[in-house]
Amino acid sequence: MRNNGALISVCSQLECLVLRKWSKPTATGARVVATVLNNPTLHEEWKENLKMAAKRLIVIREKMREKLRLLETLRSWNQITQQSGLFTYFGLTKDQVDFLAKRNHIYLPENGQINISGLNVNNIHYVTQCISDVTLNDTR
Repeated sequence: MRNNGALISVCSQLECLVLRKWSKPTATGARVVATVLNNPTLHEEWKENLKMAAKRLIVIREKMREKLRLLETLRSWNQITQQSGLFTYFGLTKDQVDFLAKRNHIYLPENGQINISGLNVNNIHYVTQCISDVTLNDTR
């Protein structure tokens, strides 16, 4: 027999457990950060790794914009390289985002934002081709 009250109680307890676990990071992470920032050698290595990661994101942005340009999608896509950080917005509609998820298994939030750090030489062509297809189909 199903008991709604019991289900609600269990869900409430699980939410409390999850909140407690995720809202208070462990001291281990803080110790790692302190170790890296207080050790000149590790701190320099971290800064170099950070620079490499930032350069990689810039290259991915440039490749995406160029691939979309070559696919003649009828948009400039300049916003891809004008934005910075891990995320970029493509200016896709909710219907286009839904289509990408259902047809191509590319899952984005409704606003069409994508985390470009997940793109690499193995998937960038597929993603840009799918974005090209969805934007071209929408304009015809």
